[in-house]
Amino acid sequence: MRDPRVLAGLALAVGLLCLGALPPRPSVDNSVSSWLDPSRPSVQAYAEFRRLFGSDEVYVVQLTGGSNTTLLRHARAFEAIFVGDPLIEHVLGPGTVFEDEVEVLLDPALADAVTVARMRFDTPLNEHLNVLRLEPPRALIFALGRVAPPAAREPLDAALERARAAARRQGVTARIAGNPALNLALDRAGRAVQTQALPLLVGVCVVLLLIATRSVILTLATLPCVGLAVLATQGALGWSGLPSNLVVDIAQPLIFVLLLASSMHVLTAWQDARR
Repeated sequence: MRDPRVLAGLALAVGLLCLGALPPRPSVDNSVSSWLDPSRPSVQAYAEFRRLFGSDEVYVVQLTGGSNTTLLRHARAFEAIFVGDPLIEHVLGPGTVFEDEVEVLLDPALADAVTVARMRFDTPLNEHLNVLRLEPPRALIFALGRVAPPAAREPLDAALERARAAARRQGVTARIAGNPALNLALDRAGRAVQTQALPLLVGVCVVLLLIATRSVILTLATLPCVGLAVLATQGALGWSGLPSNLVVDIAQPLIFVLLLASSMHVLTAWQDARR
């Protein structure tokens, strides 16, 4: 460890790693509006529509399969989850559109074949939205919410996943769609790239560098420079105030590989010049 070259290499590595912590991390925004060009007239008209009529933070849950009683029981469970969440403002489903009918169908003493045959669900609202169909059993639930960051949606998403698993165990298939669910899925995909794919890529590159250079010093001198350049892309977004998204998260491993390949060319030329 008294070799000046070893000390210089370690000092360079530590210094670059410290510098890599300086760039600010940008916020993450995978909402629909972040992917659109705000200067386009159609996007401006859409923004005005949302200003007048509310946000497009809508969950849609479709339930199919099972018996009528089982399906309606799980539909009410989903509606209760939405009603109890502070981010949801309005809920439209079988329990709100056909409250009395659902109560009858869920009552074992009343829900016989004659009663079901006499019920009518062909209202104009149901004709357009298909909130409830009994043959075959199918239900739709709409939940309108407020704009919120992805972290605030995590409890609701976890509750919906538990309800979907419970429905699946009883033969009812629940499909969940909507902008909030999509945004949360995109954020999770971006985090998976950051926490799984990128560290795995760095680990493989470290092993390959050690094999190619046969030198710990050269590896330590190369990787911090490349890592600092990758962090600089996030730092540029952070300083400018622009948010990150899934495309930026996917681009970081690509930038890492390209910079590492370029640094290997520089390292090879430097070694040739020394020789």
